[in-house]
Amino acid sequence: MPLSTPVQPGEPNRDDAPIGLSTALDSLHDETGRTLRQITDERPTLVVLLRHAGCTFCRQTLADLAAARAAIAARGLLIVVIGMTDSTGSMRRLGARCGLGEVLWIADPNRLAYKALEIGRGSVRQLIGARVIWLGLQAVLRGHGLGRIQGDPFQMPGTAMVHRGAVVRRYVHQTAADRPDLEAFACGLEAEGQLRGQA
Repeated sequence: MPLSTPVQPGEPNRDDAPIGLSTALDSLHDETGRTLRQITDERPTLVVLLRHAGCTFCRQTLADLAAARAAIAARGLLIVVIGMTDSTGSMRRLGARCGLGEVLWIADPNRLAYKALEIGRGSVRQLIGARVIWLGLQAVLRGHGLGRIQGDPFQMPGTAMVHRGAVVRRYVHQTAADRPDLEAFACGLEAEGQLRGQA
């Protein structure tokens, strides 16, 4: 699967109003109070938007990110993990269980970032299709487990590189089970010289 695909949102919530990227960048903040705009203006940033915290694929993503974190950080890139929880504490604890530390965490219970990046709600096939169930069982058997639903269980995940107020590149999941190579997505982008202000 290519690292970058056209945006094809799943089934949107009828109550969802469009959100501009600027609104999300200025409204969301990490545990220290820095806005997502301040963070992404500082350095090119890999933004990982999780499914609900009980999803085995959410946990698998955190484990994959833990494995890639050092290589991504070595390129001078920041990493922000966004989840639909009310606070960052539960996300941080889940990340620690998956071996993930030294990243920035943002709670987004209103899904502002998801809406701004046009990451829709999944269809039945995207969430519980036969292949998704099979890969979910494999993830559980590898120790990623399952947990209590926190957030919209129909929300799809997403990944994007954001810098200086713009989405430089994004990965659009076709199913909840998609597993992009996070190191290649982030570090390969920098190597290609596609970041705003980078040559």
